[in-house]
Amino acid sequence: MILLDKGRLLVDFDKDTRNFIDAAGLNNDANLNVDGLYNAEQARMAVHYLVSGLKGIGVWDKMKAIYPFVGGTSDLHKWNLKDPRDLDVAYRLSFLGGGWTHNSNGIKGNGSTSYANTFLNPRTTLLNTENHLSVFTNSLLDNSVQMIDIGAYIGGGDPNAGTLTLAVRRSTAPQYATGNRTLGGTTIQSGSKGGCFIGTSKSNTVSIIVNGNLMSTANLASPYIYTNTNVFLGAIQDLGRPFYFTDRAYQFASIGDGLSIQESIAMSHIVTFYQGILNRK
Repeated sequence: MILLDKGRLLVDFDKDTRNFIDAAGLNNDANLNVDGLYNAEQARMAVHYLVSGLKGIGVWDKMKAIYPFVGGTSDLHKWNLKDPRDLDVAYRLSFLGGGWTHNSNGIKGNGSTSYANTFLNPRTTLLNTENHLSVFTNSLLDNSVQMIDIGAYIGGGDPNAGTLTLAVRRSTAPQYATGNRTLGGTTIQSGSKGGCFIGTSKSNTVSIIVNGNLMSTANLASPYIYTNTNVFLGAIQDLGRPFYFTDRAYQFASIGDGLSIQESIAMSHIVTFYQGILNRK
């Protein structure tokens, strides 16, 4: 509910929004490091919009981890909107490797040592054959072949082998790998602005959605096996070590159960509008 008091907006936030605001310290301007791009009230309204929007399109309960990257500091950026407890089991981020930049534009690694551990293990957390990964980046996209933005991988022959990765631009196009299926998108020109990238597996169909548009889709091959290791952000994990580091800035990321194409398109629009509230599209 939204009320007016002498021209000022008063919002009755739901419990999930309030829990995140309290945990992340978004109730006080002094906690933010955002160079005036937005204030604490705008941050609270943005989170309120994000939570309400994801619930409104029916995907909130499909999310395991949502990282809004609001507030401008590592302490504010680490929280999982779905479960804002300072615990590994709540999938709170741990920023590792050094070289991280935290500001009003979200998070940015150095491309060589920086990565974040989500502590979310796909094999023990996600539904078999149904999953999604997403990121929002406003970085300009380059020609790097080796960058993978989020995920985990263990090669064949290992009992924990499996794949779950999303690359915004691998060589020239987005790529989503899940189980033993790797789906590529269409070419994105070097120097293009980023946006919202979603890879999803739903009802044996793997799809890539970019900025609210279906880019590619294919049937899921079998057998299907998740990797038995934690998802990293800003790199991917392979048997405990990070590699394929990125130096992109991220303003949002999520991990969860599979989304339909229509849900992914709707979510893309919500996440993009959320960035606009924070003046960082």
